[in-house]
Amino acid sequence: MAFVPRTFEEIRDDMIDFTRMQTDLTDFEVGSVIRTIIEAAALEDDEQYFQMVQLLDAFKLSTATGSNLEGRLQEFGIVRLQAASAAGDVVIQHGLLIQSPLQFDANVPATAIQLEDTSKFPTAGFPYTIRIGEGTLGVEDITVTSNTTLTAILGLGSALTADHDAGERVALVDGTADIVLAPGIRPQVPALGTAPAIVYVTVESGTLVNGNYNSTSIQSRAEVPGSAGNITAGRISEFAAAPPFDGATVSNLRNFAGGRDLETDAALRDRGRSQIQSLSRGTVLALQQGVLGVEDTVTGQRVTTANILESFVTDEVIVYIDDGTGFSPDTNALATDALDVAVVVTNPSISVTSVDGFPEDGFVLVSPEDPLQIELMEYSGVNTILNDLTLVDPLGAANAHNIPDEVILVDVVEDNAESGSNFFRLANFPIIRNSARLWIEPPAGVFTLQLAGTDYILNLGTGEIEIIGSGLAAGSRVVATYSYYGALVATVQRVIDGDPADPTNFPGIRAAGVRVVVDTPSIRRITVVTSIAALPGILESDIAPEVQTAIEAYINGLGIGEDVIIAEIVERAMGVAGMFDMVVTLPTGNVTVLEDELPVPTDANGVSLVTVT
Repeated sequence: MAFVPRTFEEIRDDMIDFTRMQTDLTDFEVGSVIRTIIEAAALEDDEQYFQMVQLLDAFKLSTATGSNLEGRLQEFGIVRLQAASAAGDVVIQHGLLIQSPLQFDANVPATAIQLEDTSKFPTAGFPYTIRIGEGTLGVEDITVTSNTTLTAILGLGSALTADHDAGERVALVDGTADIVLAPGIRPQVPALGTAPAIVYVTVESGTLVNGNYNSTSIQSRAEVPGSAGNITAGRISEFAAAPPFDGATVSNLRNFAGGRDLETDAALRDRGRSQIQSLSRGTVLALQQGVLGVEDTVTGQRVTTANILESFVTDEVIVYIDDGTGFSPDTNALATDALDVAVVVTNPSISVTSVDGFPEDGFVLVSPEDPLQIELMEYSGVNTILNDLTLVDPLGAANAHNIPDEVILVDVVEDNAESGSNFFRLANFPIIRNSARLWIEPPAGVFTLQLAGTDYILNLGTGEIEIIGSGLAAGSRVVATYSYYGALVATVQRVIDGDPADPTNFPGIRAAGVRVVVDTPSIRRITVVTSIAALPGILESDIAPEVQTAIEAYINGLGIGEDVIIAEIVERAMGVAGMFDMVVTLPTGNVTVLEDELPVPTDANGVSLVTVT
């Protein structure tokens, strides 16, 4: 019985009615003694109902808030995510460093370099050392023997050992000690308008090497946890307190990330639901139990038996399902036909034996068996009288094609691949095993049939394709033809893999990284021949139909991969009223049913294979 809270008025009125019926009291007007007593009791009951409603709200995941929500989810090991500080690296810069960029490229074996300005570099005390190309692979220290400030040319004590580009930093290495930067420096993003400054603190030491403008990268964290600490590169530009040394500046060369606000009730509730839905998922038992009872809303088919087979050869988990009938699954195939009329170059259409199965528009691969003729064509119309496909290209066919070359409706998986791309997806799935063919056309090449397992791997369940190797050349095209399941098999596959578009109803069962494929079992037809003896006074012919039905019911009740046991046949038959004895001629022993087989006691036409005499 559902809990229904009652209002104060309902409680009070019921108590008044009960008292009036059970006593001789008549004065229940407002202010009377008995009414006042009843109202006091009704208030207490009303408070109890209120407390019970609060208790239910606190217990239900959908309504619990605050500490009540936390307590509910802690039972599943789920705790509220606390606020976290953003993290990243800062660089302390030497603002007083004597430096200037190269005015022009300086290449090996130059013995002089021209800067934008050399006025701050020493003009006496030669030789001294400079550093060229800080932060580049070609950085080098070299001595200076002259400084012509008028032309901004520095004469070098030796030839350059690396090439340097215009704009690279040239700085004085004055021989002073490196600057050690202790943790606790507080750089910040300046306040802007009403937005306060965002302060960070360095959590490790760093070093500013003599002659370098930038220090080593120093790990830092936001002082105040929260998402506000997530910033883009270059936002940090000042110190919240005194700089670590005279002339120091600071910057972040990369983004700060990882800052997180305290998880809200709504976010915690959604995360909790998702995690609870995925608890104990991905196991064999979870897969098996998760698909039992799944129903296809269109066909009304429902899974009544399932079995799991882990294939080490194909590296996939196969979920075999059946609706209890040994049903044939709904399947769809991309049309395949043959040319009915030869095609010459510039033909505006192609003629096939039959256009049945071809949609109103799409792509076909013509003459895939001949590398010299193979051609991908897009068509935009179907003539059901002439069995013609009208081509989109106004120039018509590019190649000649012969009767009866194959014409294949294809899924254009990729029309212009990026260089090195490996992963693609078919438009429809789950794919029927051994039905897929895939071709790749590199730039300035021809479509070539690929070998499954050698050139590519296909996930039958999700339609995902991985090209083995270093990936495709830029501009490559990928097309495929295949057959795929619909109805119950497709629905079960969706239950197992989950649906990102509808995660509430289809959160998924399988673990990440596991290929799970739904399939239907092979039918193992079981022939049973038995003779029976009835109790005295009963004719065998009278009870034989019941015995036959009992044996059929036993076999029909077996699931995928369940063996047929002779003793069970005998037990079911002997349970029929009037049975005295029986002999089973066939099968001669227990029937071992494989993991991918379903035992069925009828032939392909539904005629019983159980004979009782």
